[in-house]
Amino acid sequence: MSRSAFNQYNRDIIIPNTYRIETLRIENYFMFDYRVLALFNKRFLRTLILENIEEKYLKNVLDQLTPLPNLSSLSIATVDKCPHQTSIYGQIFRLPFLKYCKISAGDRCDGYLPPCAMNNYSPIEHLIIDSRIQWSCLHIFLSYVPHLRRLQISLDRIHPFRVENLPYYTMNNLLHLSLEMGSFETYMELQKLFKNYFPFLEVLHISLTEQTLNANEWERIISLYLPNLRIFDVLFKVFLRDDREKAAFDKQVDLLRSSFWINRQWFFDYNLSEKLRNNEYRILYSTNPYRRRDYEIFNGLSDMILPNEYTIFKSVDHLLIKSEMAMENCDNYFPNVNKITIEDEFSATSCQTIPISFRRMLPLEQLQTLIIKCRDLSFFKMIELLSYAPNLRTLTSQSILFHNENATSVKESKIFQSVSETNCIRNFICHGKCTLDIVELLVMLFPHLQHLAIYTELKDLEVILEFLLSKDNGNTFDLFLFSLMYADERYLHLMNSQIKLKFLPYRCKFINLFRRELFLCF
Repeated sequence: MSRSAFNQYNRDIIIPNTYRIETLRIENYFMFDYRVLALFNKRFLRTLILENIEEKYLKNVLDQLTPLPNLSSLSIATVDKCPHQTSIYGQIFRLPFLKYCKISAGDRCDGYLPPCAMNNYSPIEHLIIDSRIQWSCLHIFLSYVPHLRRLQISLDRIHPFRVENLPYYTMNNLLHLSLEMGSFETYMELQKLFKNYFPFLEVLHISLTEQTLNANEWERIISLYLPNLRIFDVLFKVFLRDDREKAAFDKQVDLLRSSFWINRQWFFDYNLSEKLRNNEYRILYSTNPYRRRDYEIFNGLSDMILPNEYTIFKSVDHLLIKSEMAMENCDNYFPNVNKITIEDEFSATSCQTIPISFRRMLPLEQLQTLIIKCRDLSFFKMIELLSYAPNLRTLTSQSILFHNENATSVKESKIFQSVSETNCIRNFICHGKCTLDIVELLVMLFPHLQHLAIYTELKDLEVILEFLLSKDNGNTFDLFLFSLMYADERYLHLMNSQIKLKFLPYRCKFINLFRRELFLCF
């Protein structure tokens, strides 16, 4: 939604119905003036979702939420990194009626969070934190949320600590844990983690990187410290350096066939994820049923712990495909996938068979997001692929590549004209260099485009902006957000000067430069 459309919607719908609003979701919050949308007076608001908000506005927004007596669900995702996440968490934990909270505010949570004061606990029962938390700070975070029943976190260990000094803070109500970890040094760390914090778990989803796989240690930890565990869902990435380590891995896999695992109906499979000379990564994961939302189709298969058979993966909504060989060898079906990532190992020849293989694995009509990392896929083949996915909303391409055709021949083709009339693309991201000719082609192909993100050289930027903002250009009528990727200070200077000289209309607004990306709102 553009700023002008939002301002009208706010004036005509939100403000007159302030006391009737129970759910409010704002995408691209950074586009709007935070003073336009007041939150403190929405006393019946129960669910608030703010996406792509600038970090500098978080404190003000959270201050407005404190007096809301019915706010029970909060989801916040920042558009830039938040350097002071602990202070943000401190504010969130003080919200008096919150039950569900999901926070995405950068890769790592740094800073100091003071221990929770007595009787100043948060009522949150379901917490999702996308940032990585230090092992040594985990007990402080948990001290704020003793009522947790579900927790999803990632643990990091930049600063060394002694595992024997890991303090106790038993989470008596926590039954579901989703845990992502990097490598760990000893199984004693895992033992302390579950013993000191999470002894009552019934469901454990865990992803980690291991130097070795030790089935007996996992059996011991579960038997002694996780007696109530019903679901053990794992995704282990194991790095093997030589034939000796590979043989040791295979031996551990045999131990996963013991009665301990079979009696609990816990079964596992593993694939060869990546091979570098004599080294290789193997991925061990739970099956029967597969419970994760992402599924990666790997390049090669190892011997299966269970026989390889046709399986329907109902939980998966994001499919990652490594190569054409992986796709051809896949006999599984994914009925609920709405997002696909094609990795950069497809050949130009194999790209022709992608739609056929997709049809065999999933219903293409429900596909909404497609990420193409394959550098050999031509622009024409990409258009052909789009013709099979009429409801696609977001498309990401590594480059715009022409093989035996040119922009004119592509534009005049019947399939280009057909796709341009039927596609629903709203967001297009291209990591390759785009000139004015390519941008003209893109907006002609995607006439309902709302967000365009490209990389372009500085010398082409002015003419591209002039084209996008032209009143005579009917294909950019819906466009309200333009992103420049891999931008540096030169782009920032040019954009500022264009705004000051009013070469960019008053309805354009420069936002910020972070992650080497510039945003311009129309």
